[in-house]
Amino acid sequence: MPIANAIESRLPRYYNSKLICIFLRTLLLVSTIIVALVFPFFGILMALVGAILSITVSIILPCLCYLKISGGDRKWGFEVLIIVIMMINAVSIGVIGTYVSLKDIGVIKNLEDLISFSKARTCNKTND
Repeated sequence: MPIANAIESRLPRYYNSKLICIFLRTLLLVSTIIVALVFPFFGILMALVGAILSITVSIILPCLCYLKISGGDRKWGFEVLIIVIMMINAVSIGVIGTYVSLKDIGVIKNLEDLISFSKARTCNKTND
């Protein structure tokens, strides 16, 4: 458990006994069980966060940083085309993953609910 190892490495030497380590690992396990029982949709919520953030951090930002670092005067060649296709695929995967997670949570029941929700928000903004 990387979390337990990180916490154990921060403890002073006189607290770093076998009994304290077992207690710490048991406490981490119990706290994880409590979070799982209190938040029944925790896994679905983590899927939503993962769909939004993981795609952004692991695919989109590195592609943008590479394009920025390699030079802005780059011509539209094969390499740039592949990077843009990767970014378009990443955005579509992120949107689909977010939609599926929101559907699993129960925020939206189908695609029509999502479209009507966004239309209602647009109409409310124009009426204000």
